[in-house]
Amino acid sequence: MLLDNLRVVDSRYKLSESPIMRNDRWATAKIILRSTALVLAVVALFESAFLSSGPADSRIPAVLSVASVCVLWDAAEFFTVFRRGDRLRGIKPAAHIGAEAILSIGGCLATALQVSSTLRISSMGERPQEHKDWLSVSQTLCGVLSLLSFMHFMLCLRSFVEVRRIREHKRIKKLILALSTQNQASQGGLTSILPPHEAPSSQKDDTLNESRKSSPLPVPEIDSKEIIQELSAVECFELPADDTFRSNRTGHNAPKE
Repeated sequence: MLLDNLRVVDSRYKLSESPIMRNDRWATAKIILRSTALVLAVVALFESAFLSSGPADSRIPAVLSVASVCVLWDAAEFFTVFRRGDRLRGIKPAAHIGAEAILSIGGCLATALQVSSTLRISSMGERPQEHKDWLSVSQTLCGVLSLLSFMHFMLCLRSFVEVRRIREHKRIKKLILALSTQNQASQGGLTSILPPHEAPSSQKDDTLNESRKSSPLPVPEIDSKEIIQELSAVECFELPADDTFRSNRTGHNAPKE
């Protein structure tokens, strides 16, 4: 019953979005990082294709695999953003944590393999011209792979922060809604917090009052100390811009005469 009541309140009063979810600067920075990572992955694909005909092509398939997966993942993210029409609404951050971590680790392994191949070729004595060209492209590929791994690592860390902020936001949202439900239920039920255009007419007040007396809504037991501890751990949050909530908040915090 309590969860049903909270869902009713939640459907009518939406708290502000988490700061990290509506951060336009971060959304722009993330698009720039992912666009750069996509370009680097495409460059790595072309360089790997060129190196596949060189003297040390046994480890190129690993580089090709990592670069191909990076291209597919970044393209899927951009496709999701384009389809939803909002740059802040891509693939869920929880999915990004695992995917970006795998791509970062795979990029590090591919970089290590390519560096070992480059060192092995460079340690040879006299080399033909084609080996010199291969070595030059291989050195460039090592730098591209290292940058690609670093960018996906940064995206992984930021996705982890997003997931943490989202969970924190949901926890505080439930606390505020539960506190509002407790205050309103103690004053006569949940109908007093409905928006004005959805409030019941005067003809239905008697019926609603009788139903409340026969089956009163349960009042959740909430410890004020627990709420203070939870709210003090949050960096910042905003209460809904509603006069009812503001009046309840003011009445709750007003000193007793």
